[in-house]
Amino acid sequence: MSRYYAIKITDPDSGEMIKPFGFEALDSTYTSFYNGKTLSNAWRVVIDVYITTFATPAGGSYVRVYGISLREISQANDLAGKNIQVFAGMQKGLPLANPAQAKMIFSGVIFQAFGNWIGTDMTLDLIVNPGIGDPTQPPQNVIHNWKKGTLLKDAINTTLMQAFQGYTADIQISDKLKFTQDDTGAYQSIVEFAQYIRSRSKDIIGGDNYNGVEITLTDKVFRVFDASTEAEPIMIDFKDLIGQPTWIESPTISTKMVMRGDITVGDFIKLPPGLVTTTGAARPSQINLSTAFQGSFLVKAIRHVGDSRQPDAASWCSIFEAIPTQQQSTNG
Repeated sequence: MSRYYAIKITDPDSGEMIKPFGFEALDSTYTSFYNGKTLSNAWRVVIDVYITTFATPAGGSYVRVYGISLREISQANDLAGKNIQVFAGMQKGLPLANPAQAKMIFSGVIFQAFGNWIGTDMTLDLIVNPGIGDPTQPPQNVIHNWKKGTLLKDAINTTLMQAFQGYTADIQISDKLKFTQDDTGAYQSIVEFAQYIRSRSKDIIGGDNYNGVEITLTDKVFRVFDASTEAEPIMIDFKDLIGQPTWIESPTISTKMVMRGDITVGDFIKLPPGLVTTTGAARPSQINLSTAFQGSFLVKAIRHVGDSRQPDAASWCSIFEAIPTQQQSTNG
């Protein structure tokens, strides 16, 4: 077995890691890999985590751990409000496994935690949300002050750094995003702010091929992007794919890969050349399928789905939704 996961639950005040009963030596709360070796008797873990941008919020993700103790069931509610990090991928073992792809897939807060005991199964369920942008949290003071003639990326950076202390920002957006007058506003959440920024940026640049500025969060780094400044794409190996990449709508493609944490929302990927299937709902008539499929794509959403003890490949995978880069859409 080379499926890898590590779940780290920490106290937000002290930073101290919470360990399972009887396993105080572990470097994670729950893990399948310790001291350089895969644990053959590790907890069975089920993961369903959805990563997207703040302007397109999704429902809560969850993690379920099988094989916990009765003590952990009785104390499960104490985990609500704790910080959680989930790492996943593949570790050394199987011939095609790539440990370099095993990284963090989620970082946030436990919204609900509850234990259960049915038959011989004792489980811990964790409903998790992003660290910020959680609608159950108190309103946030997000102040936007964009001066006439200045770059939007500078205004966004100032807003994020003032509203969220201890975070950093990686902003890669078009320098064409300037406004003809002062633009100010106050928002109660990062979601409201992100939705406004996407709408305003689309109004300024316009065109069917421009999707606007998006904001997401990876650990404690805000990623702000609009696909106008393309970075070096991550090359996808044919052996990493599970099934055939598919056009699901115009101009979005869905591709399933072996579980991996080295790709996140806002990254560019390049798929291996080959055929691509199209669903009935997809009508990418404005895009040359052969050209676009072989070019680079911007990842706009990810769903990580895993059951560590289910043997089929589809039970430990990452599903990426991506759109062609602006240049491809124009040339296609």
